[in-house]
Amino acid sequence: MTPKKPTRPAPPSSWQSDAMFAPYVPVAARKAKAEAAGRAAKKRGASYDPVVIEGRGIARTHWGKAFCEHLEKHCDRHNRLARGRSYARNGSVVHLAVAPGGVTAKVMGTSMYTVEVDVVALPTDRWTRIEEHARGKVASLLDLLSGRIPDELMRELANPDDGLFPRAKEMTFRCSCPDSASMCKHVAAVLYGVAARADARPELLFTLRGVDARGLVTTLDDIVASTTHANALDADEDLSALFGIELETSDAVSPKTTPGKAEKPAKQAAGKAPKKAVKKTVALPTGTARKRRVAKGPHHPT
Repeated sequence: MTPKKPTRPAPPSSWQSDAMFAPYVPVAARKAKAEAAGRAAKKRGASYDPVVIEGRGIARTHWGKAFCEHLEKHCDRHNRLARGRSYARNGSVVHLAVAPGGVTAKVMGTSMYTVEVDVVALPTDRWTRIEEHARGKVASLLDLLSGRIPDELMRELANPDDGLFPRAKEMTFRCSCPDSASMCKHVAAVLYGVAARADARPELLFTLRGVDARGLVTTLDDIVASTTHANALDADEDLSALFGIELETSDAVSPKTTPGKAEKPAKQAAGKAPKKAVKKTVALPTGTARKRRVAKGPHHPT
């Protein structure tokens, strides 16, 4: 009789290796638990701000897509990133809040986990360089946040080494799950949640690094300072070219104007009405004391 071959135990699935053999929770059950947690928090007076993603794409705008690309360049745990994308898409990020220097979040997995991401402030020299690069290229804060900026400036902001977004060594992760990896799937889900949140509120990316987005907007003071610095034309010509109007020169003197009579036109320009014409009398050439009126218009002899 032939002995039976011993059966081999099935290899652990990917969710088991990632979660240290924690029991698997289906997506539908995880979403239901996340919604229940949100309702319970509301009853306690807490305010949860969940990440809601429509469709399969994490981000749709320039800012969200740029942050996703940056994240995938700097993080080498691609298996965690893939699981994190799935968690973010299916509504597992129950709460996410961005503040200067960090992100706090609640992620529903086997149970509710707390995630914290600390981000160092953007170094002053890097921000100053970005401000200089943006000078004269951003007309308004609305243009900046909606992505209506030159491609070269967006590349500068999204530069993986010297741009706005944090590099891997500029971030510290903490999660209450049992996974010993510094970036677990819950942390990855939170980072993708930041990218999704940046679609609607891109100013949060600046808030996260502790800088003010308004520093990239070109103001009227910047224009005037730039014009003064260039000084290629005289003052009147500079202002005419800047504002698109012709300016009268106040120091030009008419050839017929004498220095002693310059005050009369000035008085009239000040708003004083000109004096009414008066009738003048002149002496007749015969020498008699009789006078006649000199009137305007043609002269009719009497």
